Amino acid sequence: MAVIESLLDDTAILRFDRVSQLPSDDSARRNLSLEIVALVLRRLGSPPRVSEERLNAALAMVVEDFSVVRRDAVDAGLLDRTPDGRTYSLRRTAPE
Repeated sequence: MAVIESLLDDTAILRFDRVSQLPSDDSARRNLSLEIVALVLRRLGSPPRVSEERLNAALAMVVEDFSVVRRDAVDAGLLDRTPDGRTYSLRRTAPE
């Protein structure tokens, strides 16, 4: 995805609008959500754990409906969430 790769540039936030509308097709939305979350985690330096507040702030720089994107990543198995929902981590095993 050329757009995702261009978002890796340090100046991307100055050149692109946030994603304002996610695809209505579940599969397409989930795929885009996973790409966004992977991008954001790389930009954060791939921390072992990230607070919900920090993850939300980072996602909100890229996409308006960050809660759907975050939920898609958890549902798809890319992210694990602590039972209290305050901390997220990248799942080290492949999603199902």
